[in-house]
Amino acid sequence: MAQGLRVFLRGLVIAACGWSAAVSAQDAANGQQLYVNPKVAGKQSCSNSACHGSLPGNPQNRIVGGISGPRIRTALGGVSQMSFLAGKFTDSEINDIAAYIAGTLGGTPSYIPVSGAPSVGVSPASLQFASQNIGTTSAAQSVVVSNAAGAAGALMISGIEVTTGSDFEVSGGSCAAGTSVSAGASCSVSVRFKPTAVGARAASLTIRHNGAGSSSTVSLAGTAVDESPAVSLSPTSLSFSRVVGGTSEPQRVTVSSTGTAALSLSSITLSGAQPGDYLVDPASTCVAGGSVASGSSCFVAVRFKPTAQGARNASLAIAHNAAGSPSMVSLVGTGNASPLPGIALDATTLDLGQQVVGTTGAARTVTLTNNGESGLSFTSIRAAGADAADVVLGGTCAVGAIVPMQGSCTLTAALRPSTLGSKAASIEIASNAPAGTVSIGLSGSGINVPAPEVSLSQVALGFGTVTLGTSSAPRVITLANSGSGPLSITAINSSSTEFTVSHDCPASLAAKASCRLSVVYRPATANASESILVVSDAPSSPNSIVLTGLGSDTALPALGWQGGTTSLGFAATAVGSASAGQSLVLVNQGPGAVTLGTIGVSGTDAAAFTVTAGGCAAGTRLAQGASCTLQVGFVPSAAGAHGALLQVSSDGTAPPAVQLSGTGVGASGGATSGGSIAASATLLDYRSVGLRTGQRSQPLAVVLRNTSAANATISTVSTTGPFVLVDTSAADACRSVPWVLPPGGSCSVSVVYAPGVSGDSSGVLTVQTTAGQKSEVMLAGQSSAQMTNVGGGAIEPVLLLWFALIVAAVLALRSNRIHTPTNRSKESPDA
Repeated sequence: MAQGLRVFLRGLVIAACGWSAAVSAQDAANGQQLYVNPKVAGKQSCSNSACHGSLPGNPQNRIVGGISGPRIRTALGGVSQMSFLAGKFTDSEINDIAAYIAGTLGGTPSYIPVSGAPSVGVSPASLQFASQNIGTTSAAQSVVVSNAAGAAGALMISGIEVTTGSDFEVSGGSCAAGTSVSAGASCSVSVRFKPTAVGARAASLTIRHNGAGSSSTVSLAGTAVDESPAVSLSPTSLSFSRVVGGTSEPQRVTVSSTGTAALSLSSITLSGAQPGDYLVDPASTCVAGGSVASGSSCFVAVRFKPTAQGARNASLAIAHNAAGSPSMVSLVGTGNASPLPGIALDATTLDLGQQVVGTTGAARTVTLTNNGESGLSFTSIRAAGADAADVVLGGTCAVGAIVPMQGSCTLTAALRPSTLGSKAASIEIASNAPAGTVSIGLSGSGINVPAPEVSLSQVALGFGTVTLGTSSAPRVITLANSGSGPLSITAINSSSTEFTVSHDCPASLAAKASCRLSVVYRPATANASESILVVSDAPSSPNSIVLTGLGSDTALPALGWQGGTTSLGFAATAVGSASAGQSLVLVNQGPGAVTLGTIGVSGTDAAAFTVTAGGCAAGTRLAQGASCTLQVGFVPSAAGAHGALLQVSSDGTAPPAVQLSGTGVGASGGATSGGSIAASATLLDYRSVGLRTGQRSQPLAVVLRNTSAANATISTVSTTGPFVLVDTSAADACRSVPWVLPPGGSCSVSVVYAPGVSGDSSGVLTVQTTAGQKSEVMLAGQSSAQMTNVGGGAIEPVLLLWFALIVAAVLALRSNRIHTPTNRSKESPDA
């Protein structure tokens, strides 16, 4: 009867205000869908118990204000708990929600004036920039934003932006914030690519507007290259010896262009103490104003003509367009009173490379030339330095041998390390040349014998329950050679016919390479516990993979991915940033209903991927033919390729595992625990709940997000005042501490208000990380010792009082009619 009175009274209000005509222009049914279903994946809907509750049964948190479209729009921009919805609804959608709330709870709605809806189009959906040299800016590419000719209203652009910190920029165009695009018209946005690091670079262009979805996104991608010139000189020092007034034979300096762009030479000059005693030979192929292609080289030939006895030194300066210009070559000469020998080396350092301990490596060679005017003889050629004993010398230069004027001999050195680690030594050459003893620096390192090493992405596979005589979906394991030498694979076999294995592994798997094993379970018995054996030449061989499964004589429901999805690939994503999420739809193919178990990501890079279970949370019951959706994201914490497996368990037959892959680009912030936590709200306000002392409110949630490029570890979460932390079934809940959030990751904390005394209450939610960073959220509540009836949809106390009086009067009248003598005389004898 109370409901009838409410309907009657509401009808009077509607009739009096002419409200029904206004409602007819709105879509209350659409408003209900917008209210009940989450607008943002992974977030609550308006009907969630932590927000406004279901209508009309559990209205809360001032939902009665939602009969006003303008008030809803203001709340979306001003209430911290609703900030994630800002810009997600069009004005028409807000009016639909207001119509639904008013139609359910009563009241006179008010709407936002809305003109006809635009029909937005953005083309192309992605921009790909050609290879661009690092530090330079590409030519602009354009995106066209159009409003269809048949659109009912103008398209209003409210904002244009690219991913913060990316290598892309908006460089112009006719579209701008505040631009209005009429039906049949369009505008453009120009984007340029200016890379700051080498490799694949990615970002997004977001155009915010009043059309469907409130924004449009264009994917941006480009490849950055380093096309800078670079130079290498060999040798960097020349030694001469000549009789005063005589001219030496030329010695060469090789100039190599080692960059990715041509090397331009602007000048070749002599300077220093005695530059007049040297000259650049005209036979030189390096010339001022010339260019040396990438990967090519030229040479500068230098002659020595001393004008006096003793040291006659200078420098050769080669100016160019590469970093470090000019490059300098030391010229060391001696003017002699009579003919003397000289020493010139074509290299002054040798890298002997890496060599297995106890073995001799390949020899490196230096050519020694007598550039003097008499015979050169050696008094000593030896290895010196800390690791001299690990050097094996050879060559044609020998003590007692004579090298004639302009003649040459060779010196060789090989590394035979006795221990692991870096090695350093030198070759010391003593002779009758005026230069005295000259040296050649040696470097190298001792390493272990190259050996393969087997690495498995999983060492066990559980197939759950599978109907006898049927085959499970294949499960995949990655076998990698994580060692330093090739892996020879002899066999990969299953110990049971119930488990069959196939693979793409070669007989010899190179170091750092990988292959895939696919296993299918076809049960013949109730229980199976078997293994796959991988036999190889790795020290750990044989490596085993444990296999378990249960066979059932009952036909079990089978889970599958809509569209037959077996892999998800994510676009290149900047380290510390989150990619756009991708959806996976899980379908119960029957027969019968199925209960979902855990959803997990496995593999060495599992932390790089996020999964929001949504409607696929553990414990969810799916009827035959029903489906649920989960969201997968990619948040790389380091540059490079990442991969993992997504798997789902249930009391039915599991779906195939989904291979996840993505590439992180850009500099890594490191995987430390120094990340920064930001809370989604600064205040949780319970004052509109209308609690009595001793009651508990529905939980309100605050989302904690890692806003840095490093892992953040939440160490403590606490509250003060009559506010209590509670566990919820939310898929993104922070389950326990310490709780590690990857870059861009988030989780939610839920708090209830449990007042012990009446009046106003306050408190603080404090979240602290192991790095010492603290975030605080203020808590506010209000309770009463008296029973209240506050909340959307409640009947006002005055109406209840009038209703009670009417009921009392009716009951009194009925009682009077039943018990009067007149009425009794009319009753039958058996009454």
